[in-house]
Amino acid sequence: MSIHPTAIIDANAKIDPSCTIGPYAVIGAEVVMGPGNSVGAHTVMEGPTIIGENNKFYPSCMIGLDPQSTGFKGERSTVIIGNQNTFREMVQIHRSIYEGGKTSVGNNNFIMGNSHIAHDCTVHNQCIFANGATLAGHVEVFDRAFLSGFATVVQFRKVGTMAFLSVHARIVKDIPPYVFSIGENGDIAGLNMVGLRRAGIDAANRREIKKAYKLYFRSHLSLNQAHKAAESELDLQNPYVKEFVDFIKNSKWGIPRAMQETEDLMAHDA
Repeated sequence: MSIHPTAIIDANAKIDPSCTIGPYAVIGAEVVMGPGNSVGAHTVMEGPTIIGENNKFYPSCMIGLDPQSTGFKGERSTVIIGNQNTFREMVQIHRSIYEGGKTSVGNNNFIMGNSHIAHDCTVHNQCIFANGATLAGHVEVFDRAFLSGFATVVQFRKVGTMAFLSVHARIVKDIPPYVFSIGENGDIAGLNMVGLRRAGIDAANRREIKKAYKLYFRSHLSLNQAHKAAESELDLQNPYVKEFVDFIKNSKWGIPRAMQETEDLMAHDA
């Protein structure tokens, strides 16, 4: 184990000997850290926090601290972080507000500087948060979502698989999978075709996703009408289409409107 002499590590912390701990890092008693992790200078980790393998924490990250909630009374809760994540400078991840609750980050995420993941959030896998992206409490972000700089998501909302949030997007409703969301209301401006291609989704499946998108966001049908039309017009056995439709059907907070004054910004190429 490589530990800088100025680092402060509680004797009860469980840190794999292959980890590297930088100068002035502070690691509390209930931190459990697997192999290959790197902790940058001035990073603070409290617990209970469980960290997997080969994560890199750049300087001044704040991991596992108490949630920023006036209702928090010291309940015992956890942060759980998977493998192969990168957390750039001054990222903050806070524990749950509930007894036995958790805030979790999956695998292979890239979280840039000053991003904030609040209490009780779930970030799945291969997501990218640009600088200053912010999740309020209880948000769920699905695989390969991209949050641009200073995008903000309010409490309890969901951001679907491969959704793309633009710079300064303010998300007050649920964002379906695969879409491009912009502006103060998170309006839907097309499909994230670049993200779909980069994820290796072939042209046939991209066409099916585009067909579902057009039914829900370009047909001028009400949501209930679109749900009924989907049963006969879409291939609901297609896993991508099913995920798209099910997400919209199950939304508790509603779906943003489509930007009718523009054509699909990202949906021209199937």
